[in-house]
Amino acid sequence: MPDDDPQFKDEAEERLYRSQILQAANFAEEKNYGLATRALLEAPARFRNFEWGYLLRKANPQLTVLEGEVQNIYSLAVNPDGTRLATGSEGTMARIWDAQSGQLLERLEGHVGVIESVAYSPDGKSPQAPATGLSASGTPSRGKRCWCWRGTTA
Repeated sequence: MPDDDPQFKDEAEERLYRSQILQAANFAEEKNYGLATRALLEAPARFRNFEWGYLLRKANPQLTVLEGEVQNIYSLAVNPDGTRLATGSEGTMARIWDAQSGQLLERLEGHVGVIESVAYSPDGKSPQAPATGLSASGTPSRGKRCWCWRGTTA
């Protein structure tokens, strides 16, 4: 029976993906960005490739896609002038990104364990990190700690 055949299921799922991509492209062309985004998000994740990301950006021009070594992101902060993003993730580095292009600008090392929270001070300056105003916290085995970085790009 074809329903039990794994190859049959894979081919059917790939056809579904292609259908969702075509549907999203048509919705985007009609400037119906909400339905285009919905079609993309419903497309099977394992087939997502360049065309999926291209259409997602086309349907959501306000989005910034972070390019590079992205892990599960637990926290995101925008610096006061809106030009930089800081992320905290399951790795031990905070990362600074260009808010417009999504390009990775800097890796900030020194944190221990998962980074659960990143924040910029409202004025962009911090007594602990006057050049960046960026701090991060996490839960290493001995309790919460706060890390502040000094730098020029954040």
